[in-house]
Amino acid sequence: SDSNNLIRLIIKELKLDDKLYRPAGVHGQISRAKNSLITPKMYAANAEILDYDRMSRRPRIFEIY
Repeated sequence: SDSNNLIRLIIKELKLDDKLYRPAGVHGQISRAKNSLITPKMYAANAEILDYDRMSRRPRIFEIY
């Protein structure tokens, strides 16, 4: 999908490990945030979400969002 292609491009530009930051998984995390009406700014400021991402070994999802 276009969303996954865009996420793949962002992952590459940020030089992130594409085995950890799989486009479908990142897309799912961002979609859940959007469905919960969490903006990118709110996401980046939410300690609970950032802790979850760190525990998932993907602490930079907020940059992709």
